[in-house]
Amino acid sequence: MNTQTQLQLQIFAGLDKLDARLRHADLSGVPSSGWSVAQVLEHMAILNTDYLKRLRPIATRSEPLADGNWRPTLLGGYLTTALTKPAKLTTPAAARPGPQARPGVLSALLDSHAELRELIRQAEPLCWRRLKLTSPYAWFLRPNFGDACLLILRHGERHAAQIDRLTSTRVSTSA
Repeated sequence: MNTQTQLQLQIFAGLDKLDARLRHADLSGVPSSGWSVAQVLEHMAILNTDYLKRLRPIATRSEPLADGNWRPTLLGGYLTTALTKPAKLTTPAAARPGPQARPGVLSALLDSHAELRELIRQAEPLCWRRLKLTSPYAWFLRPNFGDACLLILRHGERHAAQIDRLTSTRVSTSA
């Protein structure tokens, strides 16, 4: 079992690394198949926005902190673990990017990370295990606050690795 403080520190450190990686991503070019780097960023921004909409109302509830321990829900733990595996996962239709990413997609994504940090700070005194939300993509998934925050981080890490692969493939094929 983790404490909420340990999870908060893990998420903040992960977001810092992720933001630094993404700031240096090469957004140009389109692969021969699949999403461009900009489309990957758009997908990440869409998912973050959808989850943040669900996190905002519960981050300010006034439920006392029970014991400071946090553990994932069964499905929340499964999802966050699945995102660390290399296996291809199905993208929910609502989170698929269009043919072109919005202008300023990287800024929008980094702003969503800043908002996540702020929501975590607001929810710090609350019992994250008791703060449940419904997934924006599957009504039957009810992650807790910590699950959803960790899911955003793991999802970002997964796609940052995809961006690395896209840019290294483009560099190696052009060399």
